[in-house]
Amino acid sequence: MKIRPAAVLTLAAAMLAAVCASAGAAPNTPRSYQETYPVVARLCAEVAKGEGPPHLAPYAAQALADCATLESAFNEATSAELAALAPVTAALATERHAAPSACSRPRPQAAACVLARHGKHAAIIGLEGEHRSAEHTYHQALEGNRQAFWSAIHALPHCAGVY
Repeated sequence: MKIRPAAVLTLAAAMLAAVCASAGAAPNTPRSYQETYPVVARLCAEVAKGEGPPHLAPYAAQALADCATLESAFNEATSAELAALAPVTAALATERHAAPSACSRPRPQAAACVLARHGKHAAIIGLEGEHRSAEHTYHQALEGNRQAFWSAIHALPHCAGVY
């Protein structure tokens, strides 16, 4: 059986495209509540089953309310992040797709081509900054919510050492 180089290259290109597509999809997938707050999720599940720390048992209702507040804040922050990132991600994709075509061959106007590329590059840099800013805001909200949850739990009587 003879191996055809064109078939091997086509297969390799298809595999590479599949790997790149799956690798590119992973960072944009938001983490779940349980993945973001594993200790809190475990504590809340234990308290809901009545198996939480003994010092927290008399305040289970308050602890569960704090758990619900944290989960609600997490859902709001995630929704806000997705809403903020959607237009930026779409604009980035558009700019990145348009950047190579800013100077199609043949290039009769080299100076105009360079200016077009610089303009596209500046737009991409600005959009990447917006993307980073939205992610930073999201992570700050998550951390603030986590700290507020633990402050509320530790403020309960005899619960300063819970987790």
